Amino acid sequence: MFATSVHAHPPHGMILVTGASGYIGGRLWRRLEAERRPVRCLTRQPELLRSRVQPPTEVIPGDVLDLASLGAAFEGVRTAYYLVHSMGGSGDFADLDRRAAINFAAAAGSAGVAQIVYLGGLGHGDGLSLHLASRHEVGRLLRTSGVPTVELRASIVIGSGSASFETVRALVEQLPLVVAPRWVETLAQPIAIEDVLDYLLAVLEFEHPVDDVYEIGGGDRVTYADVMREYARQRGLHRRVITTPLITARASRRLLGLLTPVYGRVAAAMVDSLRDETVVNEPAADATFAVRPRGVSAAIERALVNEDHEFAETRWSDALPRQQPLPRWGGLTFGRRHLSSRVVRVDQERDEAFAPIQRIGGATGWYADNWFWRLRGLLDTLRGGVGLRRGRRDPEDLRVGDTVDFWRVERLEPSRLLLLAAEMQIPGRLWLQFEVDPCRHGSLVRQTTVFDPAGYVGFLYWYVLFPIHHRVFSRMLRGIQDAIKSKPPSRSRRRRRRFRARAGWESGPRALVHVLPTRETGGVPESGAVQSIQEAEVLVPFEELERLWRPETLERLAGSYWRFLARVFAGLIHVVHEWDSPTIVFLSSLFPLLHFHAPEYETDEGGGRATWRIERGLLVAKGGRGRGYLRLSVERLDRAIDTHLAPGVPEPRAAVLVRVEVRNFYPWLRGTGRFARVGTWLYSRTQLRIHVLVCTAFLRSLAHLELPRPK
Repeated sequence: MFATSVHAHPPHGMILVTGASGYIGGRLWRRLEAERRPVRCLTRQPELLRSRVQPPTEVIPGDVLDLASLGAAFEGVRTAYYLVHSMGGSGDFADLDRRAAINFAAAAGSAGVAQIVYLGGLGHGDGLSLHLASRHEVGRLLRTSGVPTVELRASIVIGSGSASFETVRALVEQLPLVVAPRWVETLAQPIAIEDVLDYLLAVLEFEHPVDDVYEIGGGDRVTYADVMREYARQRGLHRRVITTPLITARASRRLLGLLTPVYGRVAAAMVDSLRDETVVNEPAADATFAVRPRGVSAAIERALVNEDHEFAETRWSDALPRQQPLPRWGGLTFGRRHLSSRVVRVDQERDEAFAPIQRIGGATGWYADNWFWRLRGLLDTLRGGVGLRRGRRDPEDLRVGDTVDFWRVERLEPSRLLLLAAEMQIPGRLWLQFEVDPCRHGSLVRQTTVFDPAGYVGFLYWYVLFPIHHRVFSRMLRGIQDAIKSKPPSRSRRRRRRFRARAGWESGPRALVHVLPTRETGGVPESGAVQSIQEAEVLVPFEELERLWRPETLERLAGSYWRFLARVFAGLIHVVHEWDSPTIVFLSSLFPLLHFHAPEYETDEGGGRATWRIERGLLVAKGGRGRGYLRLSVERLDRAIDTHLAPGVPEPRAAVLVRVEVRNFYPWLRGTGRFARVGTWLYSRTQLRIHVLVCTAFLRSLAHLELPRPK
């Protein structure tokens, strides 16, 4: 942006930025670098900044409270930005700010600086808070120093990382009901960080040094409560803001200190200032600058988008310590996001180490606790999510935008980085990132989970489930480590695996399973009797074919069904056997969901069947007791076997059809009379859907079932 009447072409000269490691200064020197201007950064900790700047930007040690340390920083400087404050430090911040401004002005005058640019705060009248009065005093000290000073007075700054914005975020995200003092109804003119930077940069375009005060603000005049409501709206949160005179300034400072520990001191110091209106009364900036600030809605939207972009571009292997262990409970907090990260070392080079990561999901699975991911997919499907049904487009190739079960590839750097964004139903947003970096004698593999909670429910979700997620993701990383160490599959095996995955086959050590489309689950008929059939085609060695119809083999197959049922529900639902009569119970025998008669086995030359008659249970309607049954059957298929399939299954191979069938089941949940219609809808979307998903998962698990070996 450019000034209108007081500039032509900017003269050349060094630009000094103080507060270069702070919120405003850190963004300003990056913009100056992008415009290829000569920049010098003044900081008390130069070692932390030197690795972040690009040549020829200079980093000079110095402290504005120490006049002797400022001489070298001002050599050859034409324009100096004063962007420091002492609210986050200890002691009397007003006195510290006064001393710092006097030192800065003296050093600038001695070095012949042509222009000082200072960012202060809006506010009018004599009864200003200590914070705003101090900001105005600093501007006055700089302007009376003899060096021309442009003082830009702004209201609260909207941007991820600013103290005022983080205070609003903390209140809205963590409190279901915001009970605030009356100052939240005070008018303000919030301004986006991008617009503040445009004003700061526009001063460089002045043809001659200027000594004046400009009031800058956003496009809307709103209250602090309005800012909270708009933030809540864009985050999809339902929040009410209630004002009361019972909340004192002291109580507000204590609350902000608890909710915003990183910005607590600054936020607490700003509380008293929130009672002062910070709006633009003098429109001189509109005539001098071509900047047209955005409104509060656009400013908040831009802040959230920028934050997402910054996180998406973050390499946690650079941002996190490699050796220092992270906290075990709750991980780390970055802004509103929470993350947990872990790293392992492998002996393989980066390309080999990244290969198993690129194959994750789909037919490959998640390298550990696949039952957990199946259960998570089941729960997600029941809530209307995508579940695990999508799989992968290709078991080897991966591209940005691809789906991986209930994740989507958001960023991919071949052999270096994979970022997955979760699309499951959770109270917030979740990312899973893998990075592979070279190290001495191998590679470092880092896995990082980042969670953006949606309100206090999201916070509870993160902390309550953190131990479970920590275990699951840790075991996943160890599984990836084991997969990296093992010999990678040959090209022909990868080609066959790709062919099977595209065809929907599940491979195991001695069997190959293809689940067929579900049939006869169109709903509940008028009679109330439910029918459901799930089938799978299974390829097995021919030598095992005849043994499949034996009673002992059918019994083993039936036992695997009941064990799978107990495992997939993590023990909440399990099976109790009494005299060969299985009972599905919830938690204990006090809650029998389904009780079956002892199985009936039938075998012939073409197949075998195991049938359990449904006797009673909490899930069975009173009129349907003893009428339905569950049947597990195996039937031989007489057809040729594709030679490309089942490379691990010994030849000759045979195909069989495994069927899980429910007939004449009368669900209690359906109800009777006027409630039958609602009950039918509820049953179809809960109990029936669970049954279909569980049976389908069981059929897939047959690929890994070990049948008795022939003696």
